[in-house]
Amino acid sequence: MHILFLGKNPLETRTHVLISEAIRNNHKVTVLSSALLGIFTPFMRIDTIHVHNFATAVAIRIALIFSRKTTTVWTVSSIPEFSNPYIQAVFQRFFVFIASKFTTITTPSRTVQYRLLSLYSVKSEYIPDGYSPPILPDIRPAVYGLRKEQYGIIFSNNIDQLKKIAKTYKQFRSTKKLVIFSERTYMGINSINLPVTSRGAQSLVRQAAFVIITGPNYSQLALQAMDAGRNIIATTEPLHEELFGTTAKYYEKSDTAQLEKLLRDALNNRSFNTASQIRAKNHFQWEKTAQEYMRIYRHSATVLVPIDSIIPRNSFQTAE
Repeated sequence: MHILFLGKNPLETRTHVLISEAIRNNHKVTVLSSALLGIFTPFMRIDTIHVHNFATAVAIRIALIFSRKTTTVWTVSSIPEFSNPYIQAVFQRFFVFIASKFTTITTPSRTVQYRLLSLYSVKSEYIPDGYSPPILPDIRPAVYGLRKEQYGIIFSNNIDQLKKIAKTYKQFRSTKKLVIFSERTYMGINSINLPVTSRGAQSLVRQAAFVIITGPNYSQLALQAMDAGRNIIATTEPLHEELFGTTAKYYEKSDTAQLEKLLRDALNNRSFNTASQIRAKNHFQWEKTAQEYMRIYRHSATVLVPIDSIIPRNSFQTAE
């Protein structure tokens, strides 16, 4: 099978994992990062096309008309929201038009899957992204002036939430430090300038006493925290509840009393959370993710040609 990956940097984790799995299964792989190159797909001997972003899906929409025997997969990671209802309605029609030419739509999020079905009537398959436990040993926190399990990590880009956490934490007079990965310094919070994808950040997360998450943009580091059994405190975002299930402790962003209670528990209890570790290993492994995509790549669609041209062709599409 010849698989074409479109619109994704081959060095990014999902594509890198899928390429490795495809090669391991003796498939031929081509990677094109430019969406415009997708218009040449009808002239290539391609069995499966995997598109990873909206711009690429739009760019190859016309090309897919001429690729009838090709299995086409589009991974939708997020859906834009518009405050203007007219723009939202136009985008909805346009999105459905683009999606109609793909064999399968996949999404790494149950939340996005629900929105696709409820807002656009588009069915999709849920295949969560995974994580990779570190191959190298964790860097000791002492390198960054910290002691193992004597600090907590905050993931947030909301200044109001950072101030609220720091103010609530201050009243405990704990010797454990609050840490954030940032160039900026916040009152009561230690700033360590590390990229969130770095080995150093990963190491600190895996050895923290607890992790606080107020935004849904740190899923990969959150999975590392789960894998290491850290205690996790998270706001009641749908994506957080989806990711952590019952293994995290939740609070409403405006509920200072609940935040105070959860911080007190985090300071007094052991940081090792067996349930969190089991959930990470059972649900979010890249190997499992890759195998699910390989199953979809082998999917073959049968299109029945209507006798009466008045009947919409889409109504005769079936899948084997």
